Amino acid sequence: GPKPPGPAPAGGTMDQTNGGGGMLGGFNPFRRTEESPPVAAAPAAAAPKVPRKNPALNIEIPYGSLAEAIAAGKRESTMREAVGDPVVPGGQHHATPKEVEENLKFAKLDSAAYWAQRSSEAEEHQKRIDAKRALVKRDPTAKRIEKYVDGLGDKLPGGAQTAQKVKPYAPYLAACFTCSYVFFKYLAIFFSLFYKAWEKMPKRLIKVIYGTLLCFFGGMFIATIAAAEAFFAGGWRKAYYSMLNIYDNARYVSYALEEDDYKDDDGDGVADVDQISGNELVQRKTVLAMVTIKRPEELQEAVGNVWTAYLAVLATLRFQFARITAFAHAIAATTQFFWLKLLGPPLAYTLPKDTQHWVPVIIDFIVHFVALIFAWKLYGVVISVVSALRGGTMASTSFIDFTNERRWTDINQEETYIDEAAAFTIAALGVYFQLSHFLSLPFPLNVILFPVSVFEIFLQWQVTFGANQVASK
Repeated sequence: GPKPPGPAPAGGTMDQTNGGGGMLGGFNPFRRTEESPPVAAAPAAAAPKVPRKNPALNIEIPYGSLAEAIAAGKRESTMREAVGDPVVPGGQHHATPKEVEENLKFAKLDSAAYWAQRSSEAEEHQKRIDAKRALVKRDPTAKRIEKYVDGLGDKLPGGAQTAQKVKPYAPYLAACFTCSYVFFKYLAIFFSLFYKAWEKMPKRLIKVIYGTLLCFFGGMFIATIAAAEAFFAGGWRKAYYSMLNIYDNARYVSYALEEDDYKDDDGDGVADVDQISGNELVQRKTVLAMVTIKRPEELQEAVGNVWTAYLAVLATLRFQFARITAFAHAIAATTQFFWLKLLGPPLAYTLPKDTQHWVPVIIDFIVHFVALIFAWKLYGVVISVVSALRGGTMASTSFIDFTNERRWTDINQEETYIDEAAAFTIAALGVYFQLSHFLSLPFPLNVILFPVSVFEIFLQWQVTFGANQVASK
């Protein structure tokens, strides 16, 4: 911008017209009028740096020099990375200044340096554990889980009696805990790799992949896809950063607990945790976890953010699939008495007498579960066609835009039918794939996507019967 004029020379007046020659295309703030005597012009005062303000991001971008402009651009890029919108259909969420501030509070958790720090910390932790594992002897996993159960006996409903009943299942609980730990560990690794690939991949290519997935799996994962779109459309970064905060706290607690398992302060070659009672073990681990978490208020806020996002997505799904909910409830309500009369006597005969009061509850659960599967499968036939058409159109148009941007092709979609032909072809293949497999995944996709299938059933149950259960409570 033009620099503001300095003080007028003594004995003269300022002429700020653009006529005549001079600096800045005819504008000379020190050009004398005919009435002013010829005096030496005073040097111009230094122009103050006038910041330009971005109202959307609330950033002041000075343009006094190129270096300051570059620095401001980097700051703005950081802000946009913290609040940027994903390329997912279904509407984009534009963050408010308050949301920008809240996102930036945890944005560092997703930086490349922080991910590198996570990897290095995991490697260092594993080296320490490997070194201690060769020196310290540990009890079998089942025995350790049994000790935990004994320690929690006084705190469980029923006290010591409940602990005695649970003790025979300690090996199975140990296997479940181990599998859960390994599952969530590799699930976190998968999501981190997926997000890194997401960030590096061209946005139009992401739309191509997403549209193709809609074509071939839209009727199989109705609730999962709708939940993902609702999550991304509703300001997902705040929940994502909060999940990273929870993940980091859980990671540090896990490191501390595992290193404590191999402590041998008395130097007898046996782990200290294997030489104490169950109550002492539970108390020791609880205190250690509380000491490891340095900022519990941030963890509490992060858990609240994730829970709020989950409730918002669930409310959106319940509104979106209200017809399926009503249909499933109608099926369960009209057929429940029939199945109770049909299956009640044989089921009561097979159960012990002191457990026969569970017969109505078991049949009620089975009827609701079958009604859930039937209603969603029937609705999935319609969704498979709709999602295939939508996904085929998205994939074809995005792929043409992607090739045009790379200058591999020069196709004007307004003057050709190539995009429509490709869209209908992909949609037809997607509908055939889904209906030919009866909206079920073939092998080996059913094994690879088993966690997604479990999550889909969980969401369907929450959407269909979750609200009714909460209201009844």
